Amino acid sequence: MPIIPGSAVKGLARASAEYIEQQSGNISRAAITWLFGEGGDTGEGGGVYYHDAWWCDGNQQPPFVAEIVTPHHSEYYQEGKGPDSDMDSPTPAPQIAVQGSFYFVIEGAPEWTAVAAALLQAGLTQWGVGGKKSSGYGIFRPKQ
Repeated sequence: MPIIPGSAVKGLARASAEYIEQQSGNISRAAITWLFGEGGDTGEGGGVYYHDAWWCDGNQQPPFVAEIVTPHHSEYYQEGKGPDSDMDSPTPAPQIAVQGSFYFVIEGAPEWTAVAAALLQAGLTQWGVGGKKSSGYGIFRPKQ
């Protein structure tokens, strides 16, 4: 079954926190350090633990679905090729995508896990996780 590694969950939440710090200052460097730790070989871990996110079978659908991405200017993206033109042919490329819901668990003191969850949700809905995000894959929608 598909999972999102806890390291990716933590990295996305941290990126969200650092973006908010830079844009508005609504989170302090001290809070970011507490949530995520110092990092590096000599740094200490944060005060919150980010578990792997597991796919949930809530919709009675299989987790994997066939998708087709069709780049219309594939030669344009190859090194050394000229500009794109309307004479290029679309090239269907089958791939596998994941559908459904994921179960996220953040462990720690409740006042900090609430902040961590808000940062994670902001990251998942704005930037997403995984590949092909510029094509709309990996962007999450919160449950209504």
